[in-house]
Amino acid sequence: MLGKKKENDLRSMSKTELLTMLRDQEVEINELKEENARLEQQLEDKRIGLQECGSIAQAALKLNGVFEAAQAAADQYLESVKAGSSGAELNAQMEEELAQTRARCQQMEEEAGRRVERQRQAFARMVERCCLDNPELKEKLEAQGLRISHPKKQG
Repeated sequence: MLGKKKENDLRSMSKTELLTMLRDQEVEINELKEENARLEQQLEDKRIGLQECGSIAQAALKLNGVFEAAQAAADQYLESVKAGSSGAELNAQMEEELAQTRARCQQMEEEAGRRVERQRQAFARMVERCCLDNPELKEKLEAQGLRISHPKKQG
């Protein structure tokens, strides 16, 4: 509810002033609705992005982190040169950063390999199940040189 003072202020306003205030509030409401819709779309886009994180493509994108780390190391090297660091210090620092970057790269490659293998196995199970339901499909795949085995029954 409006406070007494606010209510009295509204009562003392002319119809034109009240209509102007209502129009301004309507414009503001519409702007807020548009902003809300835009923010909801951004949120949905982010949700879709998060759902795609498990894909092989996302694993490849993570490799970009290696390039970013290498760029950061190169930038740091240039700043060190400008600051007058000795060659031995720079070499040791670069070797350490290179080793860290290689380790991160190795971890990302291993994780990408594990993801690919999990997805390959899931796909193989799907194909096997489809072949159980459709013998003609199995015949066609085997005619192409693909060996289809039956999924193991879980008991």
